[in-house]
Amino acid sequence: MYNLEGLILMTSIILYFQAHQPWRLKRHFEIKTKGDWIERFFNTGLDKWVFDRAAWKCYSPTNRILLENIDNYKSENKKFKVCFSLSGVFLEQAERYSPDTFETFKQLAETGCVEFLDETYYHSLCSLWEDSSEFIEQIKKHRDYIKWAFGIEPKIFRNTELLYNNKIAKIVEGLGYKGILCEGIEKVLSNRSPNHIYKAKDSNLPVILRNYKLSDDVGYRFSDKNWDGYPLTAQKYAAWLAATEGEVIPLFLDYETFGEHHWPETGIFGNGYIDLMLTGWPPTGPVAAGHRRWKIAPDRNEAMLI
Repeated sequence: MYNLEGLILMTSIILYFQAHQPWRLKRHFEIKTKGDWIERFFNTGLDKWVFDRAAWKCYSPTNRILLENIDNYKSENKKFKVCFSLSGVFLEQAERYSPDTFETFKQLAETGCVEFLDETYYHSLCSLWEDSSEFIEQIKKHRDYIKWAFGIEPKIFRNTELLYNNKIAKIVEGLGYKGILCEGIEKVLSNRSPNHIYKAKDSNLPVILRNYKLSDDVGYRFSDKNWDGYPLTAQKYAAWLAATEGEVIPLFLDYETFGEHHWPETGIFGNGYIDLMLTGWPPTGPVAAGHRRWKIAPDRNEAMLI
């Protein structure tokens, strides 16, 4: 593997986790009622129950594992680093319903080994509207919240559900971001690999594409006993990663993969699986590493034709 200077590099693994919780509407509410608008329109009892369950099963234990691994690797040349995209609504609920969970995300930010990405504040589809003003407003609102909560100004953008087109890329570049994430599906790649950094069409904005096959092996198939890859041990997964070619291996996962989508009894936390999966090949992905290694290889200079 070579960068533009001809130096041999080990493939970088980009670990990115996304979390969102919606406000759930009440079945009946009074429009003219005064008071807290969240309490007026949304089923806060259900919202709190769902968030508390997810915090207990996923957010809190997985955050602790990440903090432990960051600490374990703090003296190594290659630090343990991950990326998060947390919607503004998710953070509001964390602050409102689970202050301890909110605090663990702040602790992760303070390590300097966790990068927080920007997205639409409400996890919305406004990027698809003809008028871009709402899209831009939500991005700025999310940026302000991340800066207030964690003292970080995100440099990378991730759109809702990784939605992407040339217009979105232009807006994101115009707002000063240094890169954008999108889904690495076949119709976008046209038989090319997702394991390279590409450029947006008519732009210098780097595009990082999700390796959906390796991501979904954990995100969707981990506990599927009918899958031919079952059981997915940490050693087996590490071997798959080691056999994967490219400058980067972008692993993008819903954070609730750990403990919520795959319950603890599936083994997702058992036998040190999550520790070994996340640290079996020390990740030094360019997103988490502050972009110092972002190189677009000479034969990967083609634009994303979307």
